[in-house]
Amino acid sequence: ATDRGRIIYAHSDDSLRTEVNASERMRIHSNGHVGIGTTASTADLELETTEKASGTNLASGGICLRNSGTVSNGDVLPITGRFVSSAEPRAGIGFITETQDGIAGYGGAIGFYTLGSADGAQLTSSHERVRIDKSGNVLIGMTSTSGNGLRLYYNNNGGSILFRQSYGNGYG
Repeated sequence: ATDRGRIIYAHSDDSLRTEVNASERMRIHSNGHVGIGTTASTADLELETTEKASGTNLASGGICLRNSGTVSNGDVLPITGRFVSSAEPRAGIGFITETQDGIAGYGGAIGFYTLGSADGAQLTSSHERVRIDKSGNVLIGMTSTSGNGLRLYYNNNGGSILFRQSYGNGYG
């Protein structure tokens, strides 16, 4: 009989290995590094794959973070960085749901978040500093194309990059 799946503790290098379909798929090293798709991870978490997006379908390979719950416009699926073990995260990248064709979650944006205080405050959506919205606008200091902040976007008609700083309802 062939082993199709198993979990192995290897005394030779003090690693814990997971095999699926008779091949090693994940290894936890004695230093705490986790390798998925690799037996020699050099980072805390290393993912190695031969899968990649083919053609124009970016969902066909790579890494996917998925929320299987109900979403509303503006919900964020975050990846955050904690620099001191007992502190709250100070920086993050968030995948933001936007409404497209009247349905929340069918449009997407990427937000970049930072917080520079030692007061124990939590990193929240109010700490968003930069957003790339579903239309490709780069918004600095703003979360929509209206309001105060700096907006960068490509003007397809003139072939130039435009910088606009908005002041209320007008632009300066």
